[in-house]
Order: sequence, then C-alpha cells, then structure tokens
Amino acid sequence: MDAAKTTTPLFSALAVSLKPLQDVLRCIHFKPTALCQINHEGIKISVEDAKSLQAHAFLDTKLFSTFNLDLAETGDEMLLFGISLAALMEMLNIYTPSSGSFSQMKDGQYVRTSAYQANGPGGPLRLGNTIRVTYAELGGTLDLVLEEHGVQTQCRLTTYEPDEIAEISLEADPVPDRIIMRSAWLYEALTELELHQGDLLTIRQSPRQPFLRLAVKGILGEAQLDYPNDKQVLETFSCADDVKHVYRFGMIKTCLKAMNLSTRVSIRTDDVGTMAIQFMIDVGDNRNAFVEFRMVALDENGVESASEDGDRDDAENRELDETLVF
Repeated sequence: MDAAKTTTPLFSALAVSLKPLQDVLRCIHFKPTALCQINHEGIKISVEDAKSLQAHAFLDTKLFSTFNLDLAETGDEMLLFGISLAALMEMLNIYTPSSGSFSQMKDGQYVRTSAYQANGPGGPLRLGNTIRVTYAELGGTLDLVLEEHGVQTQCRLTTYEPDEIAEISLEADPVPDRIIMRSAWLYEALTELELHQGDLLTIRQSPRQPFLRLAVKGILGEAQLDYPNDKQVLETFSCADDVKHVYRFGMIKTCLKAMNLSTRVSIRTDDVGTMAIQFMIDVGDNRNAFVEFRMVALDENGVESASEDGDRDDAENRELDETLVF
C-alpha cells in the first residue's frame, strides 16, 4: 500500500512540444524566482518586482497531452510552491533550434549527446521533442524530463516555501476602462517611443478625441502617438471619462517579449491607474496561452501607488480573460 502511494505523484503532465512552454515562460523571465500554482485548470507561474509589477503566465491543461493532479491526500485546492525560474529556463533552453540537440548533465557540466555528435552543430532542426513534468510530494523536487527520439535530459528543481505575493488588484467599481487591439499596433508604437529614451510613459484615454494617446518625453525630445476609435484599430474601446496615468517606461518594457509573440492584447485600467495588460499567444493547433502583466501608476509625487483593498474584477468584461484559469 505504501509502495503504491510513493509511485503516484501529486502532479504529472506531458507536453509533446517544448516551444510553447519556452515562449510563454520567456515572457515573464525578468526575475530569478517564481511562484508556481497548479490546479485542475492548469498551471500559473508568477513573478513580482518591488510590489509594483507582477507577471503571470497561464498554462492551460489543453497545452498538455496528459495532465494529472491528485490532491486527495493534501486537502488543498491547489499545489503552491516556489521555484528558481532561472534554473527552469536554463533547463528548457538546453535544447534550442540553433543546436538541434539535447545536452545532458554530467559531473556538474552539460555534455552533448550522441545525437548531437552524429549531426554536428549545424545539424538539422528536429521536432517532436517532449517534456514530462512531475511533482511527487509536498516539499519535493519538481522533476523534468526532456526527450527527443529516445535521448533524454533529466533535471530536478528544488522547490521551497513561496514568498507571499500580494495580488495587484483592479478596483471593480467603477468598471475599469478596457481596450482590445492587435498586439502589433501596440508593439510598434512602444518600440518607436522607446527610441526617445524617456523614463516615463503617459497613457491618456478619453471618450473623445484623442481616444487613446501614448506620450513620452526623453533626452531626444518628446513624442506622442494617437489611436482612433476605429474597429480596425481598436477592437474594443470602453472609456467613460478623460483619464491620464503615468508609468515607468521600464515596467512597460518588460511586456515587450509577450507583446511581440502575441496576436491580441487586452488592457484594463482602473480609476487610480492600476493596469492589467493581458496577451493572447497562439501556440498552434487552435490553442492559446495567456500572459498577464499588472502594474501600478505613479502618483503626483512620482511614487507607485496601487489601489487599496481593491476587489478583483476578473469576472468583469472578460472577452480575453474568460480563459484565465485562476
């Protein structure tokens, strides 16, 4: 009986393609550690920077070929633990398109496999790589096995008691302003404004022209870009009053990887400037992954100031948010 228990992990999952996981996790890899939450809807991996910026990667069960979670013995609704995101990314990047191979850990160093030696550094890109993730017991390691045509790489990540991440929440009343648009439109604007080397980005929204304005003032001058309230540009635009909020451009730039990978972006902003930017990333086979960034605006003294005791508004206006798993 005891032997049977030890062979049944709390969580195990198999993905037949490594690239979606690599792409999604790269979007939030701006801090070395992360909080991992697993429930029956999928996996959520979160990072935080100075309590003013949070990023969440949502990996739905549909991204996996198999997804098994047994919480009967824990009495909890989810698994929750901290991991080294830096170590996880190093593991996932062992296999890259440029090498066309896996590496294996030996005596503390990575060595090339026979598959690499046979094909050489310029060998063909081979698809069909899989990754299996296992979490056997509370407080145990997170075990990953990457496999390609019988060649395996194994890695064990130490898990730890997570530091609490206080959710950056948007106030539900009044209903936050909301924009949905193609990610490419926003990415092109921000990369152009970035050239002016400004530290702050001002975002203005209004029910009248200019409906959406992005502005920056930097050492190379000032620049602003306006968006018309046109369905070909802004799929959804909901704004009741004139609002203007200022954000550190450095925080906005942490979104650029996700912005470049995604097809659509949803932006919600409450009346104090707390902003949630969610990206929908196409991972193939009619599946999508989601990455969300939450950040707070600067107050009149230039200090980040989040709303206090804000109620989460995830049930409000969820054209893109309806697929969030937590």
